[in-house]
Amino acid sequence: MPEIKIIAFDYDRVLTDQNLKFDERLIHYFKFMKTLGIFFGINTGRRWNYISHMQQLVDFIIYENGYFLYYKEKIPLYNSFDEKIAYQIKNKIRENDLNCVEGEMAVSCPIVYMDILSNIFNDDNTKLIPNVDRIFILPKRIDKGNAINELLKILNIKNDNLCVVGDGENDIDMFRVAGFPASLANSVKELKNISKFVSNRSYSDGTIDILEKLKNLNFKY
Repeated sequence: MPEIKIIAFDYDRVLTDQNLKFDERLIHYFKFMKTLGIFFGINTGRRWNYISHMQQLVDFIIYENGYFLYYKEKIPLYNSFDEKIAYQIKNKIRENDLNCVEGEMAVSCPIVYMDILSNIFNDDNTKLIPNVDRIFILPKRIDKGNAINELLKILNIKNDNLCVVGDGENDIDMFRVAGFPASLANSVKELKNISKFVSNRSYSDGTIDILEKLKNLNFKY
């Protein structure tokens, strides 16, 4: 029976309510997991300035949808080819005068641009990852799954010992590499279909249900 040694949470609508406010009830569970030696953190598409306030509560933060890891220090997870593609993405967005948000590396655009973006980025080096009302335009290798795998290598933890909790399309990659993927009532169908547990409640309420389930299982499955 595998033991959960590490948990990666998406942030928006997973550790928050539907208004994207962090649910402070989760601090109780964070403290409990620390007593058990369970490593836990956040895997998000958000930029650092949005998510950095959480660094005192968690062990790690993967941000910009897999470009960066914060674990004791900032660790870039991209290589020189990824960097080249990332700058090409930004240049094409600017050339087409699209109203998108640029992070240090990542770019996200409103979902209404999907058809336009599909025409612009129809090459083998980029991919479009929907996430609720936005789309990430990324180099092929950059995603939440590859990022969490890099962290597992650093920590010498196996995928079977990884639990992930998410709700959106950009969580699919990390669900595919986790031993225990868990989703919420508000999660997209694709995540529910590959989950080992689905809460019947949404947002942080659902995450609390998942953590209660794991407590009852002694963090084994």
